[in-house]
Amino acid sequence: MTKKRELRRILVVTALVLACSDPSGTDGRIATVDGLLARICELASRCAGISATPDDVAACPSGLRSELSQDQLQELEGFTSYAKAQQDRILECIGRTICGRFGGGLSSISDSDIMEPYRGCLTSA
Repeated sequence: MTKKRELRRILVVTALVLACSDPSGTDGRIATVDGLLARICELASRCAGISATPDDVAACPSGLRSELSQDQLQELEGFTSYAKAQQDRILECIGRTICGRFGGGLSSISDSDIMEPYRGCLTSA
């Protein structure tokens, strides 16, 4: 009976740990370049004068990816290694600096509209 009780405790603790843990294993950090691009698209969609539908926001990351060179994508990959607090500071900065860089819709964002704010925010974060 004691072994059954101990096994039950282990199963309950394991279930609780799994239920409470972050499934991505990143403690809330953005773990992929695509995740970063999606967040940038979300921030850009909030800029004054930009009207973006949910479909526009959903299509934006793949559009951005196609604008970026392999070297730029590798540079953005470095973002995924930063602690969540640093990622948050960089994203907050990008949210302030990306607005006014492009006009029209999200599809008009260029690679420089992403990389210049990213690099500037990276040095200030």
